[in-house]
Amino acid sequence: MGHMVRGVIAINNDIMLLKSKSGIRNSKYQLNERLSLLPLTDSDVLSISQNSETEIDNEFSSMSERFLRLILGQLIEGSYLFFETEYFGGDGAQSAVLISNGKITFGPTTAEIGPINYALSKLGVIIGENKQDEFDTIGLDKFRSTETWLDAAEKQNSNHENKS
Repeated sequence: MGHMVRGVIAINNDIMLLKSKSGIRNSKYQLNERLSLLPLTDSDVLSISQNSETEIDNEFSSMSERFLRLILGQLIEGSYLFFETEYFGGDGAQSAVLISNGKITFGPTTAEIGPINYALSKLGVIIGENKQDEFDTIGLDKFRSTETWLDAAEKQNSNHENKS
């Protein structure tokens, strides 16, 4: 079974700022009382990255120089964890870059395990009781694809709208 997820994790208000600056229309998924996940599709990354003349030489398979420049240049407040996972049958890797107040503070780094947990710890995630790691603590193991996260975010947001 595979695990292929790409997204951004940040404090709730910072996710809303990212959405407004980038034009991404996807719903955010509330991970806990403080953090949300904005799932990113290939189309999202391409639309943000369009007109980029060169790709940045980094560990990510899809994050372009223009994408990172948007974050570094326009989102000068807040902290944003951009991550990707790509596993199939136990083989694969994860990548993470943490941007705080317009500067890269960790990564981009790719490894079989570890980069996402390290970046989550820098966002203040503490391993919960009976949890394996930071990834497990905030529930990133709940769904195994970006598309499933997108569906869950839509459902979560429509439930909030119906309660209002």
